[in-house]
Amino acid sequence: MESFASAMATSAPRAIACAVLVQAIKDFRRVSKRERAGDRIATAEARRFLTDERGAWAQSREDWCLIAEFDPARLRNLAVSGKLDGVEELFKKLSGQHAASQLGEDRG
Repeated sequence: MESFASAMATSAPRAIACAVLVQAIKDFRRVSKRERAGDRIATAEARRFLTDERGAWAQSREDWCLIAEFDPARLRNLAVSGKLDGVEELFKKLSGQHAASQLGEDRG
């Protein structure tokens, strides 16, 4: 049986990674006529984080997804295709579970 300390050591980083990915999705989806400059920057950076195929943003997405145990290519494909509905909630629910296996069951 896994000890509490061991479980926390593996679930805490995953929960943080899921929170980072949820924020990126929120920023990516932000649309407002009265956006502040900071909001536009966050939206542009989230778009690059979620959709860049190579470079620093793509590597960052891969790193965070690996910690969250979520397929980075799958996340990119969902962002590019505009099919992020439900993914934000999935990360919130699964921050302590293996999100990649759940996505296939929940989203098909």
